[in-house]
Amino acid sequence: MSVGNPIEEKKLQRSPHENERPAIAADVRVTGQTAPVSGIYLVEHTNHAGGTTKQETLILKGAVFPGCAVCGERLNFVLRLPVKHITEDPDFRP
Repeated sequence: MSVGNPIEEKKLQRSPHENERPAIAADVRVTGQTAPVSGIYLVEHTNHAGGTTKQETLILKGAVFPGCAVCGERLNFVLRLPVKHITEDPDFRP
């Protein structure tokens, strides 16, 4: 344990978003566009409550990315983890 070393102390500080998974795709999708793949998307909203809110949600392939249900403003969507919905898996089709 080092005491008084600002470089080591800085390394020990944790970001509030440290546990967020890195984005799979760098491109950002927006309200009104169609989801190219099913997966977990990070939803970002910068026009609500005077700051940026973030949450993850499952969006299915082909779904239209929605706007904010509260204010109707545009949202940004970043794919975090591609996940096939059970209806997209040929082993589970009727």
